[in-house]
Amino acid sequence: RAETNLASVHYHFGSKRELIRAVLARRLRPLNEERLGRLSQCDPGPPNAPDLGKVVRAFVAPVLRMVQQQRGGHAFARFVLRAFSEPNQELRAVVFDEFEEVARRFTEALGRALPQLSHEEICWRFHFMVGSMVHTAGLGFIAHRISGGVCNPMDVEGVIERLVSFLSSGLRAPGLPTESHP
Repeated sequence: RAETNLASVHYHFGSKRELIRAVLARRLRPLNEERLGRLSQCDPGPPNAPDLGKVVRAFVAPVLRMVQQQRGGHAFARFVLRAFSEPNQELRAVVFDEFEEVARRFTEALGRALPQLSHEEICWRFHFMVGSMVHTAGLGFIAHRISGGVCNPMDVEGVIERLVSFLSSGLRAPGLPTESHP
């Protein structure tokens, strides 16, 4: 579709995988740097517990603002959503490479904010948090449609407030009793 010489991909990037890595890194690295900077501001570090709502906001707000405020933000969010749902393990690996440090740092902060939960429970809840954020960023139009226009996905600050409230409540929920699962 770009009507370009495919050999130029290999010349400039070495492979299709490296092209995808460059596309992702162009947006995700600054986004993840912002997330980690915001996390550093709200997380005093061990042994102190960070404020849960601030940790959640540090994770989701940069993404939702990028989607609304940067040219091509919606298309990029849908690309990442698709990359996560693709059966192509190589593509998933490229996406995860960009998120690995962010995931580690945020799950550590969530673990300190929610010391009553096991590491396993924190990891599951972080997974659910990522899913809610990516779905909201890439498919916010669904809320607009099913609400008959009452829900406005273009109100980025309102969406952030609602998502932080929702996620914080879910993260604070009691953990599963250990005997309820193997």
